[in-house]
Amino acid sequence: MKRTLLYIALLVVVIVGVGYLAIWRPRHAAAPEAERARTAVVQRGRLLVSVSGSGSVEPQARVNLTFESPGKVVEVPVAVGERVSAGDVLARLDDGQAALRVRQAQAALTSAQARLAQLQESPRQEEVASAEANLRAAEAQLNAAQANLAQLTGGASAAQIAAAEADLLAATKQRDDAKEAHDKTLTCITIELPYGQGEQELCPALGPPEEQTRYNWQAAERSLAAAQARYDELLAGADVNEVRAARANVAAAQAQRDAAQAQLDLLK
Repeated sequence: MKRTLLYIALLVVVIVGVGYLAIWRPRHAAAPEAERARTAVVQRGRLLVSVSGSGSVEPQARVNLTFESPGKVVEVPVAVGERVSAGDVLARLDDGQAALRVRQAQAALTSAQARLAQLQESPRQEEVASAEANLRAAEAQLNAAQANLAQLTGGASAAQIAAAEADLLAATKQRDDAKEAHDKTLTCITIELPYGQGEQELCPALGPPEEQTRYNWQAAERSLAAAQARYDELLAGADVNEVRAARANVAAAQAQRDAAQAQLDLLK
């Protein structure tokens, strides 16, 4: 019985403690917070909001400037970020070379004007003589070109063939003589040495004499080949390429003669 009463008493104490913690203590704890609260009158106003950020500034338009002629920049009269207008000078180049070219062009113009004035005056006697000499030379060149063309298209004459044949025979004899002279330089002799020392072969022409005769022989061979080619060409006649080249030479000589005649007519 006593133990039951003890349990009941403990239960009552627990209930009272829980009630204290749940009801009375929160009221006393909220009182200081209520005392610290502030009040204000509501009124209409402007709300200011600011935003900050970072970035890079880009121009609305970008233009690459170039000069009409290359050169060295010697002056930039504006600064970065400075406002400019159309027609403002942004940079200057070194005009030393340009000024030199202008002076040279002016000198050339002056010389040409003086030459023109000289030509417009009455020609000097030596100028006329020079023009006449040029005309004669051009006519001679034209005649030679025409004669060459006529020879190629008309074939070789009997006299030309006979002369070429004579040249061929002469070149053949010259080649044979040169070869014979060279062969003689290769001749060696055998002599007996005294006191029974045996024999020794001597070639006295070897060395510079043999080299000279060999050179003459080779030159004669080349001359013979040229004479043979000339003789064969006369017998065979001209080919198409030779005739075409000869006609081109005639046309060029004709144009040169006409130019010389025009120059002479201008002076007269």
